[in-house]
Amino acid sequence: PGIVAVSFNTPDLAAQRQRLVQARVPFNEAEGRIVVPAEEASGIAVVFDIDHKHARPSVLAATSDR
Repeated sequence: PGIVAVSFNTPDLAAQRQRLVQARVPFNEAEGRIVVPAEEASGIAVVFDIDHKHARPSVLAATSDR
């Protein structure tokens, strides 16, 4: 078996977190990323990471200490 995952960059990780909470999608957080486990996403781990290129300045300021 191999590891199967897909990764998405998002300009606002907090907003993505809120969407997952509202949709009742289980997730974990590690190293500044949100990870939906494969068993919760049809066998594919889904990773959300901050898109530093397109993030709003307030979002970057909140994540600069990571």
